[in-house]
Amino acid sequence: VLVTYNGGANWEPFGTDLPNVPILDLTLHAPTRTLAAATFGRSMFKAALPLPTDVYSPEMIDNVVVAPNPFTAETAVSFTVSEKQNARLALYDLSGKRIKTVFSGELSTGTHRFGISPGALSAGVYILKMEGGRGGFCRKVVKLN
Repeated sequence: VLVTYNGGANWEPFGTDLPNVPILDLTLHAPTRTLAAATFGRSMFKAALPLPTDVYSPEMIDNVVVAPNPFTAETAVSFTVSEKQNARLALYDLSGKRIKTVFSGELSTGTHRFGISPGALSAGVYILKMEGGRGGFCRKVVKLN
């Protein structure tokens, strides 16, 4: 079982309580913060999940507007950040593949606006995702011909 703490950029083994064998089923028991794993031929294993040490709060990002949406030539996203943070704003297709990075760097406190030029994007539905150290958002955007 692997875990990521940065949106999938890096992965590492989760804890030391689970064996290094294929896991066929995972279940989270939220009240006790226990992860149960079933393996083929090796039985059941449990691992306690640590308590969060940092606060990831969607309230750190506010007033998110994507307009126009749907769009043909260009769209823009604007939002307000209540605390300085490192962030990445990217466009993804529906399979989760990152198509375009719009911004990657440090955002200061305040309102930000980024224009998004579709380039060679075909018509379709995309996900605009902002991941920050203290907050983030996802919005559906539609590109028309």
